[in-house]
Amino acid sequence: MNWPNKIIGLCIFALIAIGDTKAESLQTPDCCWDQCSLTSAYLPDCDSRVYFYGDALFFKPHENGLAYGMIHSGAQFVDAVTFSPTGETKTRIKSPDFKWDTGFRIGAGYYPQCSCLEFSTHWVHYRGSANDSLQTSAKNGEGDFFVGTWSNFVEPIYLQFLIPIENETVSLDIEANADLKFRLDMVDVEAGYEINPTNCFCIKPRLGIRIGAIDQTYNLCNEFFGRSQAASVFTKDSSKEKIRITNNFSGAGLLFGLDADYQIGCGFSFVGSVTAALLKGHFKIHENYYADISSRTTGDSFESNVRAKQKERLELQRAIADFELGILWTSSINDCLGFWVKLAWEQHLYFGQNQIRALAISQDAASLGIAQSNRGDLGLQGISLSAGVEF
Repeated sequence: MNWPNKIIGLCIFALIAIGDTKAESLQTPDCCWDQCSLTSAYLPDCDSRVYFYGDALFFKPHENGLAYGMIHSGAQFVDAVTFSPTGETKTRIKSPDFKWDTGFRIGAGYYPQCSCLEFSTHWVHYRGSANDSLQTSAKNGEGDFFVGTWSNFVEPIYLQFLIPIENETVSLDIEANADLKFRLDMVDVEAGYEINPTNCFCIKPRLGIRIGAIDQTYNLCNEFFGRSQAASVFTKDSSKEKIRITNNFSGAGLLFGLDADYQIGCGFSFVGSVTAALLKGHFKIHENYYADISSRTTGDSFESNVRAKQKERLELQRAIADFELGILWTSSINDCLGFWVKLAWEQHLYFGQNQIRALAISQDAASLGIAQSNRGDLGLQGISLSAGVEF
């Protein structure tokens, strides 16, 4: 008999010594079933156990490295060569705002007869979103000016609408929208071993395999409206950019976890769980760019469009960390049918999921366009409500 079973045997002997009727109902001293089961109700009279459960997830995501642009406020663009601003300038980085979204987790498990082992599997599905929009306006070199992270319209043809010339009126209006959507799917197949140090405290180390995919789609739209009026010459330029970026990851690897359950009475328990996984996989990154350009001057007009595509594939390893803390209530209908309900707070961190490449953004317009990698981590945090049945 190994040391976990020795400890369990001592726990059972102590329970019998104090007259615990539930402990007395154990069929053999080698079985480790007791009222501290990590998963569900106490079912002493059944040969083996099977359980099914479902979780409703209410999470809010967060991901860094998604800034879609910068707003310069209060600047005066006076240099016709470098387009450098003067005066006191306030800068704001704009990123999409994440929303609370729902998902689900479903799973099943099996306890062999009179064994501390558990075999289980579950699937997590979640869809998240983030969006933001803005409008800026500048007239005669004063006001707000937006520079898009993935925008190609930073050349003098548009910055000229920020520089006032004698007897000329200039203006530049910009509208920008950012919309991010992502889908997460994770499947775990694992085996655990229950250990009962005391009659009301249990731990269960787990080892298994995780297969996962995270698909992200980032849609950006920038619209520019430039106008100048000098004497009898009127110029009106308008451009619309659409950028679509997909950042998809898929991979598989090992996971290790540890569950804990502390019974506080009347079927209630405090439960916690930590899990770490390392997935070997690949990223597929696609960037599609489209621009519609229109320029109209008194007596003349010009229209064109630009299309560009870029693809990249990366082979990488990515780490994942999961944390859960909650309260569990278990009960049984009869000797071979039990159920449980759990409310928990969860946090999940997916390292290095943002592999989108961007352009550097700077207060100095002349320095825009420097290639720069833009990476970040994806995180989820929120509440889960679980219900399960065991027989």
